Amino acid sequence: MVWIGRLFARRKYVLTGSYDNTAKLWDLSGREFQSFCGHTGAVSAVAFSPDGKQVLTGSRDNTAKVWDLSGHQFQSFQARVPVRSFGGLFPRMENIY
Repeated sequence: MVWIGRLFARRKYVLTGSYDNTAKLWDLSGREFQSFCGHTGAVSAVAFSPDGKQVLTGSRDNTAKVWDLSGHQFQSFQARVPVRSFGGLFPRMENIY
């Protein structure tokens, strides 16, 4: 079950977060482009960087992670509470839910 999604229109990708502890990047035809694995709780927040070259995922495991589009995690942040949104961190994102 998908929890949240974001559309990056310039590159024609959709990024989703899910209860299976993953985020996935899809092309607009519905084909999976990349899977982002590393959270231990549901992925409840997703965002693209303004240039579309990185994605940010937040989870109920109290972490936020930064990934490149190839699925490589290059930064992780520990929060005190579950990460449920990025609250306008990247204001150019469009909700698709």
